[in-house]
Amino acid sequence: MTNELTREAALKGLTMIAANSQHQSENAPLIPISAPDNFLAPFFDLLKKQQRSLHLNTLESLEALTRRYPSQLSAKAQLIQNEISTMISDQDL
Repeated sequence: MTNELTREAALKGLTMIAANSQHQSENAPLIPISAPDNFLAPFFDLLKKQQRSLHLNTLESLEALTRRYPSQLSAKAQLIQNEISTMISDQDL
């Protein structure tokens, strides 16, 4: 996530892994991520950068991870909400 050249691809790949793991068909790939909360601090750092596409990809990845790993991330829900809410203004609504 720290390499500027590869982080967009890494975010998209992580999103695809989490999103594809939600499918229940037996042919869907399942790649377990043992500690999805390890991604939170880097995601919050990326959301503070001034790149719209980076914000969107980070939020999509965060959403996919929270949908895929609700039990592991439920304890961090308040932290996620607090971080994201500071980034939303009245103009965004």
